[in-house]
Amino acid sequence: MPTVTQPPVNEQILTQQRKHWINVAPVMLSTLILLLVLPLASYLYSRYNDQISKIIPAAAMGSLMLIYAVLVILIALLALWIYGQNRLVLTNHHIVEYTRRGIFNRTESQFSLIKLQDVSCSQNGFLANLLGYGDITIETAGEEENFVFRQVPRPQSLANQIMQAHEALADTNPAVANQV
Repeated sequence: MPTVTQPPVNEQILTQQRKHWINVAPVMLSTLILLLVLPLASYLYSRYNDQISKIIPAAAMGSLMLIYAVLVILIALLALWIYGQNRLVLTNHHIVEYTRRGIFNRTESQFSLIKLQDVSCSQNGFLANLLGYGDITIETAGEEENFVFRQVPRPQSLANQIMQAHEALADTNPAVANQV
């Protein structure tokens, strides 16, 4: 069993942020379209029943339609579950990003606020500006890669919260802040 590292005793969650709903919108729209196939198939089957029933019996057609509907709904529920698992957690010491790209593909990235140098946000495109989502880039001192959080709702607000948390941590730990 893997060991779980305990956070510092005084570490508190300041905010948790999920990705913007636009991430799950294509799957939900596809689900709706795929479910609209069922009434169409039902109509076509009833209209052309005498020809289709020679190939596919009514019981088999009903079973196929039920299996199809269940699979489409299960895929949509799985997409919603995966969407719910992706989040960003800001504490008074760290930023942690939990990313899930499938049932078995999970990543957890942790970043210490004390190493933060700059936070910037960007909203690229008409849709991102209209719906209020964008990317946040966290720059660090040294050779470490930048931390990028994509498609976050209200990126400017979150960037401000991150900077405030960093400044509060630097004020309480000036010796550690000067080492970076």
